[in-house]
Amino acid sequence: MKIHYVTGRESQLCSSTVTQTWYAYRHIMLELARHFKVVVPDLRGLGDSDKPESGYDIYTVANDIYLLTQQLGYKSIRLLGMTLVHVAYAYMLRRIVMK
Repeated sequence: MKIHYVTGRESQLCSSTVTQTWYAYRHIMLELARHFKVVVPDLRGLGDSDKPESGYDIYTVANDIYLLTQQLGYKSIRLLGMTLVHVAYAYMLRRIVMK
């Protein structure tokens, strides 16, 4: 599964909402990049990421984010999101990492 992402500087992962792409962060990325490496993925089905027929449940999307962090070699991240759904992502990511 290909996940498209845009990077900045030091390990701050911004997650788009289920209806937005990395482009929603284009202005804040510049400020964040002064202090962090910013990674803003397009979630599955959005932007330039793959658009599979299934896997749009919150657990699969959270796992996509986890796998991206592993692919990039991150041991820890700061997850920034625009909606309360991202609280759930952070919780699930923590559970996945602890397994």
